[in-house]
Amino acid sequence: MADDDKDTVNTLAAILEDEGHKVRAVCEATEVMSAVRRFEPDAVILDIAMPRMSGYDIVKAIRTQFTTYRPVVIAISGIYRKPTDVLLSKAVGFDHHLTKPVHPDEILNLLAPLAG
Repeated sequence: MADDDKDTVNTLAAILEDEGHKVRAVCEATEVMSAVRRFEPDAVILDIAMPRMSGYDIVKAIRTQFTTYRPVVIAISGIYRKPTDVLLSKAVGFDHHLTKPVHPDEILNLLAPLAG
């Protein structure tokens, strides 16, 4: 998961780990691709509005660079909340779009089919 807000990353990572998920958390957009390459997660949770590289750019890179490996990519944003933002997220490669504040159950429900 990636978010430039360290509190968000740490809190959500702790909740997901408590629920049995293995989590690799990063706070820099530029670290996401190397983390995905190393870890090959089932899901990637991305804030859209990050400095230096947006979540839109990251999901496009994931979809371009990984052709046989396809993680579920979940957008989380406090800024991009309109229906048109959700459509854009889907168009660039996100599987899901959640708006902040996100209740952890929303994320856990999206991750549930990946367990096992």
